[in-house]
Amino acid sequence: MTWRRTWWSAVGLAVVLGAVVAVRILREEPARLRVAAAASEEILALTKDCTRARCELTWRALPGYEFRVRVLTEDLEVLQDVDLVEGSSFEVPSADLARVQPGDGLLWQVTAQDAAGRTIRSITYREDLE
Repeated sequence: MTWRRTWWSAVGLAVVLGAVVAVRILREEPARLRVAAAASEEILALTKDCTRARCELTWRALPGYEFRVRVLTEDLEVLQDVDLVEGSSFEVPSADLARVQPGDGLLWQVTAQDAAGRTIRSITYREDLE
């Protein structure tokens, strides 16, 4: 009987400690999580018009930001790494599209930077080439 009481006491203590840690994290993290969520939502893909012949990547522009576009194969071979002063679209050159293996797609990501150096990075998108 004693070992059962000790075991249940240990389980109870672990649950209480876990709850305390969770409450502290939730109190401290929401602001940082909101900033990260807002940043990731600011650069969203709008249209994805991609075929083996033509692929134009488009995203929602942010005023005052310069953009960098990275396009990779699924094997993580960099096809394009381009700095754009402004704009909200990039057409992948047909020579790069020809380098993508049949059945594979493209991976792409947009990074935005403002004059103060604040950087926002999109999620990595995957485009199927038909």
